Amino acid sequence: MLRVEASWPEAPPPPGGHPFLVMLDGNAYFFTLLEAVRVRTLRPGSTLAEPVVIGLGYETDGAFDLAQRERDYTPPGAAAFLDALADDLLPRLAGLLSLDLSAGTLLGHSYGGLFVLQALFARPGLFRTSVALSPSVWRGRAAVQAGEAAFADRLAAAPGPLALLLAAGGLEQATTRTGDAAVDARLAEHRVAEEAQALAGRLARLAPERLAVRFDLIAGENHGSVVPAALSRAVSFALQPETPR
Repeated sequence: MLRVEASWPEAPPPPGGHPFLVMLDGNAYFFTLLEAVRVRTLRPGSTLAEPVVIGLGYETDGAFDLAQRERDYTPPGAAAFLDALADDLLPRLAGLLSLDLSAGTLLGHSYGGLFVLQALFARPGLFRTSVALSPSVWRGRAAVQAGEAAFADRLAAAPGPLALLLAAGGLEQATTRTGDAAVDARLAEHRVAEEAQALAGRLARLAPERLAVRFDLIAGENHGSVVPAALSRAVSFALQPETPR
């Protein structure tokens, strides 16, 4: 069962509603994102609007429900989860939390990052900004390729401009050597950083006036430690009012 956590500004919403951030794997990352938002938006001199922060997790005491996140974030179940998010959950949350549905951001890591890409390709404009951290392209390569192939036409018809941040850790490259042969073999096979960077390059050339794309390779971070470092950057990226980023 889905668990929804939310934090909202004390100030009344602006006329169009609050900007908002939706974090997948909320059990693990909701409070990490919340702290990043606090630091970025409440520091002296900040011009970033304070958003509603929403975490989507599961009814479990652990940081992850591995079976449910695989079902929801990877093909083919991701399509059903996206429909439920777009057609049911987001409209309900918009009413409860005074959200500006034209100023939303979806953030995900690993399988969650893969889901962010699938959501962007299938429903561009559902979120103004997409943040895919260390996306597991290897787990849904056919779906990513099919989505990317149809994306140009969908992007042309979507409200915009939109923005995408792709990020990965410097220690997620195929050439990384950890001293653990099994880990090194997975890094070489999955090519998380290289896949994300290559995708960013292709999408950046697609329609720059419609989609602003940035790729960050974050030195010294591995697949797990990249999250807090990248979320800090993602908050500023997401809450800037206009592209380019």
